[in-house]
Amino acid sequence: MISFDIIDHVREGFQIISNEWKYLYLNLKSIEHSRFRREDLIGKSMMEVYPGIENTDMFRRLEDSMRTGSTHIFENEFTYPDGFKDWFELHVLPVPDGLLIISINISERKKIESFKEKYTGELEELIHFMTHQIRHPITVIMSIESLSNNGKMTNEDLEIAIKVMKESIAKLDNLTRILMKRLNKIVVDG
Repeated sequence: MISFDIIDHVREGFQIISNEWKYLYLNLKSIEHSRFRREDLIGKSMMEVYPGIENTDMFRRLEDSMRTGSTHIFENEFTYPDGFKDWFELHVLPVPDGLLIISINISERKKIESFKEKYTGELEELIHFMTHQIRHPITVIMSIESLSNNGKMTNEDLEIAIKVMKESIAKLDNLTRILMKRLNKIVVDG
């Protein structure tokens, strides 16, 4: 027989919920996850402690486990009564008295994933910007350079080419400044 003292000190939250949705057992980590005291939970139903929980996707999965005896493993963003949110990986296992719910707080991992998504999106935007905005003046300059090499440009053509080249260079200079600001924003804000 495993002592509850051992389970009380593991890093994962362990809680046993009765068939009537009442808290039968919570280890120390589960109590920490709940943001309540043990005496505020034991013997009370989930619905008493977290009004409206029965309307959540998480609760529907718990009901399915209770009804069918199936195991569920999923990630859940939990909103506390005060509006604070945490992410948990939940392992829901049917047991003779109801359900064993093992919870792992994955909020930090979710923040990192969100940061990576945002960062990747911003980099993709920059690549798109570079490919479409910066490429055009470079193409213009390269075309003028190619035309000037064939030796058939008149003085008038040369004056137009220099004017267009100056405009393209000014545009490139401006785009470079914009690009540097956006890069700096990604690095500083990221």
